[in-house]
Amino acid sequence: MLEKLFALSERNTTVKGEIIAGLTTFITMAYILFLAPNLLSIAGMDKDAVLIATALGGGIVTIAMGLLVNYPICLAPGVGLLAFYTFTVVLGMGVAWQTALGAVFISGIVFLILTLTTVRQHIVEGIPASMKIAITVGIGLFITIIGLKLSGLMAITLSLSPDSLAQVIATKGHSTPGSSETILTLGNLMDPQVALALFGLVFTALLMARNV
Repeated sequence: MLEKLFALSERNTTVKGEIIAGLTTFITMAYILFLAPNLLSIAGMDKDAVLIATALGGGIVTIAMGLLVNYPICLAPGVGLLAFYTFTVVLGMGVAWQTALGAVFISGIVFLILTLTTVRQHIVEGIPASMKIAITVGIGLFITIIGLKLSGLMAITLSLSPDSLAQVIATKGHSTPGSSETILTLGNLMDPQVALALFGLVFTALLMARNV
C-alpha cells in the first residue's frame, strides 16, 4: 500500500528509512511547539490555545503535503514571522493581536491566490539574488537578537529623555520616542538560565564543527 501510494522504491527509499527521517524531522522541529506559545503569549494570546493551534496546523498541513503532493517536508509556523508579528506589529505598532491575526488570515488568502495563479513564482524569480541573501541574513539577525534577549545573554536598555518618557506614557507605549538611546549590554552570566543558553550555543557550535 505504502509503495503504491508513495513510490518508495522509485525514490530509492524504504519504509524504515522514511519512519526514521520523519522522527528525526519531528525532533528537529518540535521546538516550535514551545517557542510559538511563548512568543505569541507576549502579544497577549493564550498559551494553551496557541500550542493546540500550532500542533494541529502543523500536523494537518504536513499530512496534506505527504498525501496530496507526495513531498517529504514538514510544515510549521516560521520563527521570523512569529517574531515580526509579536514584536513589530503588536508591540511595536500597537496593533491589537486580534486585528493582527485577521491581517495574517487575509495575507494567507492573498498568498494562496498568488500561488494558484503562479504569480508568486514570477515575483520570487524577479527578486535579485543579492536581495534574497540580504533578506535571509536580516531575518536571521532579527531572530538572533530576540533569542539572545529572551535567553538573557543580552540586555537591552532604552535611555529616554524626560520629554520622550512623557510622550511614551501619554501614548501608552504606542509611539516611538523622538530622543532615545538603545543600549545593548551583556547579560548576567551567573544566571542559570543564561548559563544554560550559553552552554547550548557552545554545544551546538561543536556539533556543527564536527558536521553532526
